[in-house]
Amino acid sequence: MIRLTQVFKAYGAQEALKGVDLEVPEGECAVLIGPSGCGKSTLLKTINRMVGIDSGRIEVNEQDIAGYQPELLRRQIGYCIQGVGLFPHFTVQDNIAVVPRLLKWPESQIEVRVKALMEMSGLPDAYRFKKPKELSGGEAQRVGVCRALAADPPVLLMDEPFGAVDPLTRERLQLAFMEIQRALKKTVVFVTHDVEEAILLADRVVVMNQGQILDAGAPGKFAGEVEEPFVKSFLGSEYPLKLLRRYSAKDIGLALLPAWRGAMPESGRRLLRMDSSLKEILSEMMRHGLQEVPVEVEVDRYVRVSYEDLAGHLKEVSKL
Repeated sequence: MIRLTQVFKAYGAQEALKGVDLEVPEGECAVLIGPSGCGKSTLLKTINRMVGIDSGRIEVNEQDIAGYQPELLRRQIGYCIQGVGLFPHFTVQDNIAVVPRLLKWPESQIEVRVKALMEMSGLPDAYRFKKPKELSGGEAQRVGVCRALAADPPVLLMDEPFGAVDPLTRERLQLAFMEIQRALKKTVVFVTHDVEEAILLADRVVVMNQGQILDAGAPGKFAGEVEEPFVKSFLGSEYPLKLLRRYSAKDIGLALLPAWRGAMPESGRRLLRMDSSLKEILSEMMRHGLQEVPVEVEVDRYVRVSYEDLAGHLKEVSKL
């Protein structure tokens, strides 16, 4: 668990954080989002004392971090940034193993941990002996995530970790992170400027501006009425459509329909399955001018998903 209470930070006359209160429950991912210079990266860096605060209190797992030596605190908190920062002369394995070696883990334990994290991140075992210059941007970013998780820290801080890669690689990294988080349930603070990334990854979206938290809640909350003018403007009118990417057909409670021959995709139409996102389903409807599309559950068994189903689901999640 992470708790910030009335945290203030100024750089000269410039106030970076103005009385910030934030609580991130154990095992949840809070995504900080807002314009450049709003204080989100500063807030993140106060949690591992890379940035000191002027006043207030920060607790990690119910312990005031002011009582820790910064170096010891950082060994207990994973940290992953844009651009990765891998050591160029180390192999992938040695980069991942940096913190466990500082903590004097046995080499046999380190090797098991490295292999497990690489497998979880979709990196082939043979990559253990590659150097960073031999990796693509996406592969290097995966190694960065593995390194942040290597010592099994309860808390993970991620500052625009997928911001320096192409859109396709970014999407793959997001999905890989979701799988890792589902398995490990770390307490995560994640910084991004991308609204759709926040929707996809967050248990809690935290909207910041001018050093303050303006609103926070589950991603679905912001699909309903948003009263704060800046939050409404920043998230944009297309927020509900972006929210559809977070959910898949299996999230909608639909009765199974008997098989029918017309359900099979015609030429030029794709086969939708239960793990297809609601955004993909809407795109298929719009592409072909359909009011509903069949979604395959198993061979010759389908559910019917309509515009009304999508709208109804958005209405339900906005109440959470």
